[in-house]
Parts: sequence; C-alpha cells; structure tokens
Amino acid sequence: MNRFSPLQRLLLTWILIVISGWLALQVGRLFGHLLTTILTAAVLAFLLNYPVQVLRRYRVSRGLAVTLVFALSVVLLALVGIAVVPILAKQVVQLGARIPEWVDTLQSWLDQISLWAAERNINLGQTELVNTLLNRLQASAEKIAGQSLDILLGTFNQVIDLVLV
Repeated sequence: MNRFSPLQRLLLTWILIVISGWLALQVGRLFGHLLTTILTAAVLAFLLNYPVQVLRRYRVSRGLAVTLVFALSVVLLALVGIAVVPILAKQVVQLGARIPEWVDTLQSWLDQISLWAAERNINLGQTELVNTLLNRLQASAEKIAGQSLDILLGTFNQVIDLVLV
C-alpha cells in the first residue's frame, strides 16, 4: 500500500523541511521585531514573577508587590544605563580615534617588512595587493568610525525597547 519508495519519501521529507525552513525565515523577517518583543516580555514577566511571589509570602497584596518590583526594576535599569552609557560612548569614540593609528602602525610594519625583504633580495611581489588591502582597511575603519554614533543610538534604541516591554 506504500505509494512512495524509501528514496522518494526521503527526498519528499527533505524538500518539505527546506520549504518549511524557508517559510519560517520569511515569517521571521515579517514579524521578527514583534516576536522578539513578545518573547522578551514573556521572559521578563516570568523572571519578575519570582520577586512578586516572595513579597506575596510576606502578605503584601499582589498589586503592591507588582508595583514595587516594577519600580525597583526601572530604577535598577536606569542606574545601569546611567553607569554604562557614558562609558560605552567614550569607548566608541576612543575606538574611532584609534583605528587610524592602527592602520598607520600596520603600514609601518609593512614598510619594515618590505625593507627587510629588499635588503635580502627577496621579492615579495605583493606590494600592490598589500597597498590595496591597506586602503580598503583604512576606508572600512573610517566607515566604522563614522557609524559608531549610529551603533550607539541603535543600542540605546534597543534598551528603550526593552524598557517598553
């Protein structure tokens, strides 16, 4: 009564798995932010329920317990934000300032290697490739430095999303 051979069933199974994976990716692209927000909210509700239950054991009403836990969570999140955001901003600016120094250091090392090879009559033959690579690295470093503010603002946006959850 089997209509398909084992090979046909195996191929059909893998085709259905690939199609299901592709559909899951498409749904994830459409609803990814919403699903992430809902899952984050569920995890936070689950984790914050424990302190509420502890307060309930001490005969605190559920409404007051939820309010206390929520207020304490917001205060702790604000304190962490106040402590971390300036440090993070400073480090991003320092990274942007140091990238050109690193490129210059790399250039001097390559020059020293080229000089060492020239003294020993070794033809590296890759100076054009190295220069192209160095130019691309410097352009990428400048692009990263220029986008560091966007990265910082994106991180801040994610924290705001977390607070809103």
